[in-house]
Amino acid sequence: MASFRFVCELPTGLHARPASVLAETARRFHSAAVVTNEATGASAEARSVLSVIGLDVQRGHSVLVEASGDDADKFIEEVRGLVADKFGETEGGEAGEAAGAGFVARVPVPLRRAGVVTILGSSVCTGVGEGMVVWGGGAEFPKEYTGAAGGTVEEERARLAGAIDAVREEIEGALKKEKPGAGKDILSAHRGIIIDPALAGCMAKLIGSGMSAPGAVVAGAGQIASKLEHSASAYIRERAADVREVCRRLLGVLDPTWGGGVEKPIVLEGPSVVVAKELGVGQLTSMDRRNLKGLVLGDVGRTSHLVILARSMQIPTLIGVEMSATSLPGGARAIVDAIGGFVVASPGAAVMEYYRREDRARGRRGAKMAPLMARRGATRDGHALEVAANAAMAAEIAGAMEQGADSVGLLRTEMLFLDRATPPTEEEQYLLYRAAVEATGSTALESRATREVIIRTLDIGGDKPAPYITIPKEENPFLGCRGVRLYKRELDLLRSQLRAICRASAHGTVKVMAPMVATVGEAKWFCERIARAQAELCEEGVAHDPNMAVGIMLEVPSAALVIDQLAHVVDFISIGTNDLCQYTFAADRTNAGVAELNNPREPGFLRLLDKIVSEAAAHGVWVGICGEMAGDVRHLPLMVGLGVAGLDEISMGAPSIGPVKAKLAGVSAAECRAVLEKAMACETAEQVDAILDAFGSQAGSEMQGPLHSELILIDSDASTREDVIQELAGLLHAAGRTDDPRAVEEAAWVREEKGATGFGFGFCIPHAQTDAVACSSIAVARLRAPIEWPSMDGLPVGLAIMLTVRASDADQTHLKLLAKLARRLMHEGFRDALNGALSAAAMLDVLEAELELKRAG
Repeated sequence: MASFRFVCELPTGLHARPASVLAETARRFHSAAVVTNEATGASAEARSVLSVIGLDVQRGHSVLVEASGDDADKFIEEVRGLVADKFGETEGGEAGEAAGAGFVARVPVPLRRAGVVTILGSSVCTGVGEGMVVWGGGAEFPKEYTGAAGGTVEEERARLAGAIDAVREEIEGALKKEKPGAGKDILSAHRGIIIDPALAGCMAKLIGSGMSAPGAVVAGAGQIASKLEHSASAYIRERAADVREVCRRLLGVLDPTWGGGVEKPIVLEGPSVVVAKELGVGQLTSMDRRNLKGLVLGDVGRTSHLVILARSMQIPTLIGVEMSATSLPGGARAIVDAIGGFVVASPGAAVMEYYRREDRARGRRGAKMAPLMARRGATRDGHALEVAANAAMAAEIAGAMEQGADSVGLLRTEMLFLDRATPPTEEEQYLLYRAAVEATGSTALESRATREVIIRTLDIGGDKPAPYITIPKEENPFLGCRGVRLYKRELDLLRSQLRAICRASAHGTVKVMAPMVATVGEAKWFCERIARAQAELCEEGVAHDPNMAVGIMLEVPSAALVIDQLAHVVDFISIGTNDLCQYTFAADRTNAGVAELNNPREPGFLRLLDKIVSEAAAHGVWVGICGEMAGDVRHLPLMVGLGVAGLDEISMGAPSIGPVKAKLAGVSAAECRAVLEKAMACETAEQVDAILDAFGSQAGSEMQGPLHSELILIDSDASTREDVIQELAGLLHAAGRTDDPRAVEEAAWVREEKGATGFGFGFCIPHAQTDAVACSSIAVARLRAPIEWPSMDGLPVGLAIMLTVRASDADQTHLKLLAKLARRLMHEGFRDALNGALSAAAMLDVLEAELELKRAG
């Protein structure tokens, strides 16, 4: 027996985060360990986060840690280190931890001007959905509940144990049937909760105080969830929802008469918007996906399992919504706008019309983009550059393919290893990787697919620890035992993963790469391990691709210095710009104090990328970029410039694929290479920013011109100023000249509210200055019926001409274009020609000739 006693000095006590650190440490040792809060006399098993939190250790409390077993001394020594290091807590405890990405609701101007009442929320899955409100029932425990009359303490504890076993078996049964993906990951997490000794211990204690088993489940869930919810750690707070959901399963087993069980299905009889303060993942998966048009949720976290699942299902979803049966009555129609971050209940005709127009423009944009998305990425002058997707599960891949991804440039595998007590089995991994390959639409090995999947092996360590992997305490874990460096310590873990990946390679084109490779020796060792796994499968007669490509993530600058040697070892290189940038500048990307240094647009970093790409291409090595830099549309000229040097692929999150691929099709490889050359010759990132801004404002106009027949609508049914401006912004969106038509509307109304743009003679000239447009453009709408629009002569407007220019180029073009248009409209002949044009093509001819402007090709 070994022991250690300490006084808790943490300002907020042994709360969720330090408790999880202690529990994860205990799981790495064989010895049994117990933690006792000597102030209260309560004890708990150290391996259970729920148990340790339940001790309610406050500042000043004396804590005793005891361990027995063959490695007890080593465990206690590590606990001493944790206490000396204050469990890794910084000044102020968890208060400084971000609770998730910020989101600011943005209600479109027409809805604001119409005084539409909106209920605000935070978008976690974008889109717009419309349907009848259906409240998700059964998600909350009754406020006062004692349960059915109980028997003796022993009988009630036996009932509880039986219910726990039943729920565990139910979850394990579902796990066996569930395909790899978000649903399976969530079930695994729930299994971890139901077997956590803290759960049974807390409820058994409550039974001992006189409660029935069902009453103890409700009270115990409340106690445990409350402790988790008081953590400043967003991740741990969000685990409270999982505790409540598992406990609802328990309550449903113990008291079938209770009507709020998690398994109670939510029936959707038509297009529906489901509203719930809290919703179980079981409820979500049981719904009719065809009728589920949107989710409106209460205090649900961004990283909660429910949100992860909603994203994988691509359901427009809002969280943090303060709703009631009065504000969102059941059976009423509602629109979930997860683009702007709000809900409209019982929308009127004006609201419905706004979304009808937006949907129409979005449909035209989709139709225009479909052929482009179906083609592999290439510039307008024919230079190929593959546009791939970063993903972590099969559902994400399927969505990315729908959005035009050419392949999968990075399949992260660590999510399968985190948030669980034991590592995934080879079979579990194989099914996940196979599902990912099949989600691309790839074919079996015999017929060879064109869509590749690059699988990155386990990237654990640094900021992503796993409880079953022993990583010694490190002063700087980002420079420590992470990525490929960990594999020699965890050979069995690596072997099972490589075997699973090799087996998946029989179902499509798979490549595999290792993270954090710094030397040629590490690359060789990794390749040897893959060869061993393939040899084993060959002996066993298991199908796999013996020619599967092997590569590395280039994130460490030292690897960039030995490309010529790596070329003899690996088949490809994928540049991880996030880590490569922080290691190049010795600037932690999570440290706000040095954030300015961590800039991928620094000329030195661009030179490094160019060196890597050029040298890799010279040695015949395929090279891609999968860091965040690749998915930023603003960086596209830099990426294409690298493509000229030999870059084969850029990989990004699914939402970036469409905008990047569309812009790629409109740029010239030669022009982009010139941009990159200029950028590399700069001295500062600010100078590079100016070059990119200039390219964005000039190249678009040169490539497209301000005029195009797609920007002319001869027969618009717009009946208000709001309709007209939305219609014109929609034309720009449909033509691919803006990805954010609402921002164009907003900019137009900024000008409109300074003074109406009615010109007179039945014309108006609304105009907008915004970098939301790719290039200067003129959009035209002839109205079926003239509408009121304040002007000097008071005549109603029948023809609207909207001028949009990039804000960064406004000083050069805005006034010139506006003045030229105004001068021409003073001539009756020009006005008559516009009014008399019977088609978009005819009106385009008039505008081109009279304004002497370039027409898009």
